[in-house]
Amino acid sequence: MIATKVYGVDTKKTAEIKIRKWFLSRSDMIRFTKSLETELHVFPLKITKFADDKRFHECMLRLEKEFVRKEENNKKYNNLAQGKKVFTHYFFTLSKKIKTMLNKESLLYWMVPPSSRYFFALDDPIFYKGKKMIGGVIGHEAMVYVYLTAEEKRVREKEGWFFYKK
Repeated sequence: MIATKVYGVDTKKTAEIKIRKWFLSRSDMIRFTKSLETELHVFPLKITKFADDKRFHECMLRLEKEFVRKEENNKKYNNLAQGKKVFTHYFFTLSKKIKTMLNKESLLYWMVPPSSRYFFALDDPIFYKGKKMIGGVIGHEAMVYVYLTAEEKRVREKEGWFFYKK
């Protein structure tokens, strides 16, 4: 078995379209984490709880054919434990429909995505091939990480990808 390592992609130097195409061409499942809340940056400050939000329910209905399972745990991003806080994760088959929706939106943004047209309150996508995580996005931080072999990393670099130095 060839060893893979996690690499951080420099999203200021690597075009998002390259990253998105790579994820969508190699993945068959996607996991989103449900945003617990969002802060609207206007005064007075308003907190919106997504659990009861009509737009979240509409989003889940739109994705119900692709829904695989729901998990709750204290892990986020690339399965890093986050203390005692519990997060809800939704897994979906990465269908043509979801790929089309992902291609109409950015994976990277600067605040929690309450305005997402297709994935309202669903955050930080992680991409899988089978049961193996191949990478993911921390959207509001504009961070992307991928699991690659040394050879795969060299190929990505030739394609114009830039990685953070450790």
